[in-house]
Amino acid sequence: MKLLTQLTKIFTYCFAAALMLAYLAPYVSAKSFWPIMFFGIAYPWLVLVNFFILLGGILFKKRRFVILPFLAIFLGINYLSSFFGFNFSKKDNSDNLKLVSYNINSFYGVDAKKNYRLQTSNPVLETVKELQVDFACFQELFLSAKLEEYMDNYNLFKYEKNPINFFYQGSNHEFLENGFIARDDLNGVSWFEIEKEQIRVRVYNIHLKSNQISLSADKFYIKEDFFTMKMPRLIKSVLIKLIKGSKIRVRQAEELAAHISECPYPVIVCGDLNEVPLSYPYRIISKGLKDAFHEKGRGFGFTYAGKIPGLRLDYVLVSPEIEIVDLRIGKDKLSDHYPLIAYLKIK
Repeated sequence: MKLLTQLTKIFTYCFAAALMLAYLAPYVSAKSFWPIMFFGIAYPWLVLVNFFILLGGILFKKRRFVILPFLAIFLGINYLSSFFGFNFSKKDNSDNLKLVSYNINSFYGVDAKKNYRLQTSNPVLETVKELQVDFACFQELFLSAKLEEYMDNYNLFKYEKNPINFFYQGSNHEFLENGFIARDDLNGVSWFEIEKEQIRVRVYNIHLKSNQISLSADKFYIKEDFFTMKMPRLIKSVLIKLIKGSKIRVRQAEELAAHISECPYPVIVCGDLNEVPLSYPYRIISKGLKDAFHEKGRGFGFTYAGKIPGLRLDYVLVSPEIEIVDLRIGKDKLSDHYPLIAYLKIK
């Protein structure tokens, strides 16, 4: 019994310390000390474990197992709203600027087993058409000439732009200036400007460097490979990709943050950051901006639909001059990401 108590105490200390280390992740660049980023990624699960330790301490009247997890959770209480939204009141979404941001996985479905490309009815495009948004920002759209013609048949928007064969912007407002920054291969940030009610707005469509671990993550679910020598090699490969990708995203985030700071207009930043809220790139990009989910989200904010659970990678961030009326996260698994639908008011 004494041994069990000692092990429980060590377990409690370790997970409380790990949760508090997660709070440092937004302030430490992966280029300076990359291990800290893993605590930020694990944040939702660290909160959950500390909560159950706290609950167990209360039920079994063990004060020592109540105080530490309580303090660990309480110190980062503000981060909870980055993953769970408490805004359940009904909104009037009429007469607002409506947008959708969607990593569509090039119409290959959640795990590339369902291929919606060139089907008679494409559920991704049908969903976007039904939403009747003012503009859309797609990521991971590889357009062949045939696929481009196929998309044109849906007649989604008056104006369309593909800065490179990976990004898509569709709008019912005419595109003004546009450009592309923070490029790394196909990844980067596409930006464009539109005018709504005589107010010019700059929109950033983001897809920062991908970790490219989706296929590796799928292999964790292959039972016959789990306890073989393949697994250590697989874990090593995933870690290397995460570290390398994170360092590139730091550079991209710094370039984007500098570009936003020089913009004379209100900005809307949306897309796939490939980073969680407790990360250095998210912190420097979102500085001075409002997070739509933080302000108007409801329920769990996880946006990744693949086999790695508990990840919020997609965002809508806006300037203080823009009012966030509502934010919804679509729940149909038509891609390995869920779409974000935001309702905004330009003041």
